[in-house]
Amino acid sequence: YYTAYAIKCFRTYLCMMILATVNKATFIYLQSIGKAMMSSVLSLIREVVFGVGLTLILPLFFELDGVLYSMPASDILTFVIALVMISHTLKELSAPAKQPLRESAADEEAVFPIGSEHNFRIITISREFGSGGHSIGKALAEELGIACYDKELIKAVASRTGFDEAYVEARGENAAINPEGRYLNYSEGTISPSDQLWDAQKKVILELAQKEPCVIIGRCADFVLKDRNDVFNVFIGADRTYREQRILKVYGETDVPISKRVRERDTARARNYKLRTGQEWNQADHYDLALNTKIFSKEDCVRIISDAYKA
Repeated sequence: YYTAYAIKCFRTYLCMMILATVNKATFIYLQSIGKAMMSSVLSLIREVVFGVGLTLILPLFFELDGVLYSMPASDILTFVIALVMISHTLKELSAPAKQPLRESAADEEAVFPIGSEHNFRIITISREFGSGGHSIGKALAEELGIACYDKELIKAVASRTGFDEAYVEARGENAAINPEGRYLNYSEGTISPSDQLWDAQKKVILELAQKEPCVIIGRCADFVLKDRNDVFNVFIGADRTYREQRILKVYGETDVPISKRVRERDTARARNYKLRTGQEWNQADHYDLALNTKIFSKEDCVRIISDAYKA
């Protein structure tokens, strides 16, 4: 009797294991594209709402067998909800931007043609982690009275792709790699979330550059806009010791040692730049101007870049 009942338990309780694995894969996929909240909600629905709820309710109708039915029923209901969520997410990813950044490319090209030599409209700023490139870019835009795109670019890319803003911010300058350190490979005809993000990022940068004079911080903007002659490319850097001290002063300490924080962020940016452009990220000959913030203050950097931009 006990053996027969044990077999029945296993067969009933685990009969929807295939759907359970699909549900788990859905949780992981949603989390991987930055939709951690959606993934967590779906997981809680399966484990708590259905898993616990049905365990309490079904025995009222099916006695002890109701406990066995609770898990397959939970997997079936979760699978239905997961299908709806994945369908909605895929529509978001394939949909055009909700708010296009331009009305007509042809009209704007007439107003803002790709510039002639030394007639700069766009400034791109590439920067080493902790060098102060972000604050220099913001101050420079204010000085020149033009737009600065950093967080705003993240929002535009998130709107276009359907990715969470936190995911865009974290992965926009980081190449996707597997634990062994090799770049992730996807089957032919399949585009990875990282590549979807890169494609959307390029389109947004091109549209922003065509829309108005501006400062664009990071995200390989210098390479994306390489076919324009009205772009002034700047690299902001400093030696590692100075940058470590500045980060501790501005942002404070964390559980991660400061040397590791700087090394990992610089490595991620360099790796991403190499993957997307085929070039070395911190090579001076890729830029029109390189500044060392250990030598030049933020105000000095703003003045130097501003003078060169206006020249």
